[in-house]
Amino acid sequence: MTEARNGRILQCCGPESGLFAPAARTAEGWSLIELLVAAALSMSLATLALRAYLAGNGLQAEITAQLRLQEGARFALHVLGANVRLAGFPGCLGETPQSSPLNPDWPGPVEFSAVEGWNANRPHPWLDAAPGREVIAFWWSVTGCGVGGPPEMQPASDSSSIEPGSALRGSLFYLGRRGDSADNPPALFIRGLSNFEESRPGRELVEGVESMRIFYGMADNPVFLPAHEVQNWQDVRSVRFELRLRNQSPPDIRRDFNQTLALRNKSIDFADFFQFDADSAENTL
Repeated sequence: MTEARNGRILQCCGPESGLFAPAARTAEGWSLIELLVAAALSMSLATLALRAYLAGNGLQAEITAQLRLQEGARFALHVLGANVRLAGFPGCLGETPQSSPLNPDWPGPVEFSAVEGWNANRPHPWLDAAPGREVIAFWWSVTGCGVGGPPEMQPASDSSSIEPGSALRGSLFYLGRRGDSADNPPALFIRGLSNFEESRPGRELVEGVESMRIFYGMADNPVFLPAHEVQNWQDVRSVRFELRLRNQSPPDIRRDFNQTLALRNKSIDFADFFQFDADSAENTL
């Protein structure tokens, strides 16, 4: 619509009239305060996520270390238990003529200590038996055990000259370091023993065993005794092991394990074995 006024034509409704002037443009985007708040929230969320990640990694490492220690202790106690059960075995009596009670030259099963231990108050002749580093040896007879048995129950191939009843094998357990180097972690070692051939070199069983304490259950004493208080090793009927294992990589974790084992063969008394008497052989046979 237009209107003529004083010879001029006015635009009443167009943009030129000024009635519908466009609004002023506003600035677009984030303000500085909004950016700072967003950055602070982002950093907080990132920190929480990082903490959760690190906590998860730490927990996983701790669980792995615990399982590693438990597995090492299980293996160590398994090997110790196998030797405890073998200790005191009187031999494969009667398997061969030389070890038969019907042989007039057979002297009978040899008496020997199935177990013997050492500690700081009863030092071992050539091993360090300091506190927490105790030493224990197990013995069993291989008299009459031929080639058909397991290797640990066989005498040496050149042992034909051994007197019947005198062939013994054993195992010695002690704590040491690989190569006797202080840079290597402590470990449980085993060394084969024999009274008719050279002892076998020690070999490492379980790494990380930093302490081994041993106590002995006696036939006539309800209290377990340390090695230096045992008066007669023939009276030992059970052994209690206390092991402390330490993880050798982060995290630094220690765990204690213990187990008590009975000497199965010590329930048999050597006096219960039949002793050949040549004078009464006719009545015995």
